[in-house]
Amino acid sequence: MKILVVEDDPRTRSLLTKGLGDSGHECAACANGEEALSKLAEKERASTSCSST
Repeated sequence: MKILVVEDDPRTRSLLTKGLGDSGHECAACANGEEALSKLAEKERASTSCSST
């Protein structure tokens, strides 16, 4: 499962990402909502681009 961790505390963000990754999940991490929205928008553009070829 792909999981986007959004957490402002760097230590907590790292622990969550590592724990989820160790459990077999594919993780990405962002420090705030703005970063998360940007990352999701990038992913959407990549998905759209890939599906149109």
